[in-house]
Formats: sequence, structure tokens, C-alpha cells
Amino acid sequence: MYSRRITIDEVIPWGKTFHEYQQYFSLQDTDLNKTIACFGDGASSFNSELTQLGKKIISFDPIYNFSAFDLEKRFYETLEQFKLQINFEKPHVDTIVQEVISSRETATKMFLSDLEKGKEEKRYLTYLLLKEISFGNNFFDLGLISHFLLMYDDLGIDFHIQSITEILRVCKEVRIYPILNIYGQTSTVLNPFIDYLKEKNFDIKFISINYKFNSIGKLFLKINN
Repeated sequence: MYSRRITIDEVIPWGKTFHEYQQYFSLQDTDLNKTIACFGDGASSFNSELTQLGKKIISFDPIYNFSAFDLEKRFYETLEQFKLQINFEKPHVDTIVQEVISSRETATKMFLSDLEKGKEEKRYLTYLLLKEISFGNNFFDLGLISHFLLMYDDLGIDFHIQSITEILRVCKEVRIYPILNIYGQTSTVLNPFIDYLKEKNFDIKFISINYKFNSIGKLFLKINN
């Protein structure tokens, strides 16, 4: 999710699965029955799978401006690049890497098959952070942010504060995973981000999780109005 329009060459549409979202955010059955907003949801299959269960969800991401055809083409381009980088055909490639690739391909295919229908049903909304979200205060029970806020700390603290302020306007609760940057280190904006939320009297908790594909991303941030 960016504060400007992006080109297809900037997109890496590698989806995450419903099961992964459950792990990232420690989602229970009671959570899944809430009205959910996912920000920076990308090519995740969470929307598709949750909709099939009859739940209420809206995903927000700038990549929904592109067609399923263009995103599928881009997915396989990036997949081939990744395989070349890790010499995928060689026997030393770790099994878990192959599991990750299989999971990403499964999720992305499911997302792509649902995208055009989801756009018609307004479940996938093109959205750039720092813009006003077209929903009223506390419209959503739960907001989920996967692999974006805090991760891209190079965007600066002002970007993250403005983004979370608007998201918290429309969501009663927000969960962010991970709290690391893209290098696997604690995000440099985490402390000022937390200080801001405390000043605004939000309830903040760090929740421990067990996610097998990431040995260091063991916490998500839970924020309540």
C-alpha cells in the first residue's frame, strides 16, 4: 500500500492464505464473525476464503486497480525471478522454501479467481494510504494489516502515524503483523509509533504467536479504541 499510484512492475502479488492470517493475528471464531477490514491485503486469499464461509470482509490495496490477467502475469514473472535467485532446481533448496512457494501460489490463484467478482461486490477496493477511507467512524469491528505498516519504516514515522490514525477511525480494533522491518529487524518507527498511540490513549498489547514460516516474527501488535 503506497501513498502514490504504482505501476505493475512494482507489484509482487504473492498471496497469503486464510490459515496464515489465522496464525499472524491469532484469529478465533469470534473474530471471524466480526466485520473485518484488511489493509494492504494484496493477493491474499483471506477475503475469498472468508467470503466462502459467509463472513463479512473488505480488502483495501492499490493493486486492485490492476486486472486479474495482469496480476497473474506479474505473479509468474516474480516467481521465476525468485526461483532463479535461489537455484530452485538444485537439491539443496530447503523444503520450507518449497512449502512457502506452494502456499503463495495456492493463495494467489485463489485470489485471482475471486478478484473480478469481488470487485463487483465491492469486497476489493483500490485504496492508497493517507487517503480518507470511505466508511464512517468505527464501521469495522476489526482491522488487519499484514506486512505493511511498521515493515516499511523507510517511509518515515509521519506516514505510519497518519495511516494508523485513519485506519483506527474506521476500525474499533487493529492488529498489525509483523512489527519488524523488511530486513527482519525491529522497525525503527516502532517506538515513536507506540508513543503516539499511548498519547492518544489507545489500548496497546503485543501478542505472541507461533508462525512456522518465520522464526523471528513472533509478535503482532493489537490496538483497541
